Amino acid sequence: MTSSVKELRFALRRLCAEPGFSLMALATLALGIGAAVAIFTVVDAVMLRPLPYPDADRLVEVLPGQNANIALADALADGAPSLEATTGLSLWSLTLTGQGEAAAIAAQFVDAGFFRVFGVTPVLGRPFRPEERDPSRSDVVILSYGLWQRRFGGDPSVIGRRIELDGSGHKQRTVIGVMPRGFVAPLVPGNQQVEAWAPLTRAAGRTIATDSTWYVNHIVARLEPRATVAGAAQEVRTTMRRLAGEYAAYIDADAVRASGAMGLLASMVGDVRTPLMMMLGAVGLVLLLACANLANLLLARGEKRRQEFAVRAALGAGRPRLVRNQLFESAVLAAAGGVAGIVVARLILALVRVGDASGLPRAASLSLDGRVFIFAAAVCAICVAGFGLLPAL
Repeated sequence: MTSSVKELRFALRRLCAEPGFSLMALATLALGIGAAVAIFTVVDAVMLRPLPYPDADRLVEVLPGQNANIALADALADGAPSLEATTGLSLWSLTLTGQGEAAAIAAQFVDAGFFRVFGVTPVLGRPFRPEERDPSRSDVVILSYGLWQRRFGGDPSVIGRRIELDGSGHKQRTVIGVMPRGFVAPLVPGNQQVEAWAPLTRAAGRTIATDSTWYVNHIVARLEPRATVAGAAQEVRTTMRRLAGEYAAYIDADAVRASGAMGLLASMVGDVRTPLMMMLGAVGLVLLLACANLANLLLARGEKRRQEFAVRAALGAGRPRLVRNQLFESAVLAAAGGVAGIVVARLILALVRVGDASGLPRAASLSLDGRVFIFAAAVCAICVAGFGLLPAL
């Protein structure tokens, strides 16, 4: 340990004695590592992190291959035994009045199965009941934790209160529950903040042909424990083929061919997976070029230090000691470059406005956290090997 501390001090003195070289090396590393960390932060948030729901690998999006109404969503659920629970999702804008200034809020209309699909239970009150799908009994609402705190002061007595919430079917709704803090609404375009949930409604006896609710944006299901996505997809296609024979005017052959099911995470990131991986590969090449440039700089610097190395060798320093000294200098540069790279990554993410407004799925979970710091540390270690080992040897 004492020897390592001495090596570290010597490396710092050497780098401080050559500020031009040190600043150039630091800038090169900061840009390369910063770009890599910024892109990894996006890839991690969008693609690598599991969805924030229990047993998220069992969540699938059911794909009817066309716009769906509630009757079609029900028929697909009934025809797919692999699905443990299903829910339709539809996004609306409602107007909240009577609690301060009027405000438009995003509301997600769902089925009673929503809570079983996503493994969530209101922290206050209760979830929807199947009978509340009836239009005459659907004047209920569940509030987000944030809306409950912001507009109702976190008052538990809000349960059972009638509130003015106009915009779809009812001008007033009874609050029956409050969602847990931090619950993330699924499949919301543009990463909007959903602040209320209400029941999807369908009049009794309506069929695919007579049901006018052609506004179900998504159908999400939870697989049975031993079911597979491929099996569920085949069941959905079979059901769609049967329904197309019964309702040819509403379901065409193209919809049958496009129908199926896929993992919810894969469905959410499908359109951006390839561009993000290409960007990650591109910044990896940039980092390799940065390491190659630094290796050349260190080789040129080593030529100037031949006399110093010869003197140190004559005084008894062996080859391992000289190599270790050079690697300590490279490690100090990489560590400083990693810290500067984190700062550069934060600036990049801010400048390109990567966040809720970016339109990227799951961008709301984007953050420079422990996972990103571990990645940055690994990149720094790779950089030491990439630009420090060969010149040292």
